[in-house]
Amino acid sequence: MTPLQAARNNAEWCAAMTRSHGQKSHFSSQAWTVSSRAPLYYPDAVTLAPNADVTALLKQIDTKTPGASVKDSFADLDLTPAGFQILFEAQWIHRSPGAAPKSNLAWTRVDTPTSLHEWALAWPFVLDATHQLFPGHPVLGYEHGDDLTAALNHGFEPIGPLRVWLHH
Repeated sequence: MTPLQAARNNAEWCAAMTRSHGQKSHFSSQAWTVSSRAPLYYPDAVTLAPNADVTALLKQIDTKTPGASVKDSFADLDLTPAGFQILFEAQWIHRSPGAAPKSNLAWTRVDTPTSLHEWALAWPFVLDATHQLFPGHPVLGYEHGDDLTAALNHGFEPIGPLRVWLHH
């Protein structure tokens, strides 16, 4: 799996989500975009090629109202001059079917989870269910911080950086 494939896969997912909310989106050779605000927690654009044309990209999304976001799939754009700030930086991650964890990981009981990264405790269950439902298929995503560490410990490999920008 390459960052190009990861970006396209993610854009296809975002397109499906916006369609399910009655929105039309657009694919070009450089980016997927939606002209109205995407559903909560989804970007308004996903770059599909390194060094995407920033001017063309920003013409395709609503930057007149705060809250626009761009998933810079290759972490190679500077959107600061257009009023964006980095929301977070992460790594695309890929796990081949049947990949083994890097260490002997076991379930741990947590009575009161205090942060989202404790979701990492569910990785064995999620991966087992995914591979049972979709045998022979890889798992793709992105993570950062403690969540990235947990994913790497569960057999994921980093395949490239990404950056999410938020317009203020």
